[in-house]
Amino acid sequence: MEVLSFRLAERYPFLGSGQSKLTAILQDPFNNGSGAPVPAMLILPGGGYVCCCSDREGWPVAMSFSETGIQCFVLEYSVAPEHRWPQALLEVSAALDLIRENAEKWHIDPKKLLICGFSAGGHLAASYCTLRHDPDIARHISPPDPAGAVLCYPVITAEPG
Repeated sequence: MEVLSFRLAERYPFLGSGQSKLTAILQDPFNNGSGAPVPAMLILPGGGYVCCCSDREGWPVAMSFSETGIQCFVLEYSVAPEHRWPQALLEVSAALDLIRENAEKWHIDPKKLLICGFSAGGHLAASYCTLRHDPDIARHISPPDPAGAVLCYPVITAEPG
């Protein structure tokens, strides 16, 4: 297993002062016997958009999926009050772009990019899936289309109970 970390704003200047960090948990693709490219999953922990702080929704999830042969990535995205729409969505786009850009190097099938989010991270994953072509996003980056999404108790509405 190899663990890599990236500050996305260093590679994507349009992210400005965003503090996002992408951590990759990469398995040896030859462990599965074929050496063929494998799926990748971007994991977005929850935290109510005030922190990206749910310890049980990041590394443990990545390690579990990684054991099944999926290359996993955990994104610590920027949150309020310092950052607002569309900062976190831009960071998800940048993270998926970086994964797609390095697909061959990391033995990833670029047609099998998945996104998984919990709570506020689930909202962010759903927002990415439905809003990635929004002009506020697309003017900065060509957002990759995910092959699938796993939404774990996502915040889908903010209407009063």
